[in-house]
Amino acid sequence: MTDEPSNAVSTFAAEMQAGHMAREKYGDHNRAVTHYLKAGSLAIDKALFAQAYQAAGVSYRVLGRFDEARIALSSALEASEAIEPSDDRLMGAIHRDLGVLHHELALKFEREDALEVSGQEFGNAFFHFAFSATNLLYDGDRNELAATNGFWGMALFDAGEKAAGIRRIAYAAKLLALLPGRNSTYELNNLIRYMRVSLLGRWASLPRALQLTKKGAENAGSRKRVLAALGGNRIYKWLQLRQRQM
Repeated sequence: MTDEPSNAVSTFAAEMQAGHMAREKYGDHNRAVTHYLKAGSLAIDKALFAQAYQAAGVSYRVLGRFDEARIALSSALEASEAIEPSDDRLMGAIHRDLGVLHHELALKFEREDALEVSGQEFGNAFFHFAFSATNLLYDGDRNELAATNGFWGMALFDAGEKAAGIRRIAYAAKLLALLPGRNSTYELNNLIRYMRVSLLGRWASLPRALQLTKKGAENAGSRKRVLAALGGNRIYKWLQLRQRQM
C-alpha cells in the first residue's frame, strides 16, 4: 500500500522546485504560476498551501496580473494565520509580498493619473505591510529580513526618497553578505537593486553578481538582469518592461 501523504508531499516539493526553476532561472512566470497552483492543489496542510499561493502571488505580480496576485497572497496569508504554532517567518514573508504588491499598485495608479487618494491608500498599505513584515522577521529568518529591506529600500527610492532607499538597500545587501547559508536568489536580487540605484553599488556588487550568474543556459535570464542593472534604474526598468511585453 502506498503512503499517499508522503507521495503528495514529494509531488508538492517537485512542483514547487519546478516553479522556482521557471521563475528564477528562466524568468518564465507564466509557467511558474502553473507549477505553484498545481503544488497548492497537492498541499496537505495550511503551511504548504500558504507557501504555494505566496509563490503564485509573487509571479502574478511580476506579470502585472495584480487582481490575481492579491487573491493568491490573501489566500496565503489567511492560511498562514491558521497555522499552529504560528510561523512568523512565513507570515512575515507574505506580509512583505503583500506590501510589494500594494507598492506596485500605488505606482500603477500614479502612472495612470488615477485619483490621488487611491494611490495614497495603496502606498499606506505598503508601509503597513513593510513594517509588520520587518517586525515579524527581525528575530527570525535573516534571509527574509534582507529581502524585505531590499524591497522596502526600492520602494523608498521609487517614491523619491533616494538617499533613504539606497541606505536600506545597501543594508540589505550587506546583511546577506555576512550571513552563512544565505539564499543566493535573495542575495542576487539585493545586489541587482544596489547596482540599479548607486554607482558605488554598481561596481562593488558586480563581481559577486557575476559569480552568482556564471555562464550557462540556466542562468541566462539572471545574467541579463545583472547586465541591465549596469545601466542604472531607468534603463533596467525599461528593459524589464520590454521583456514582459515580448
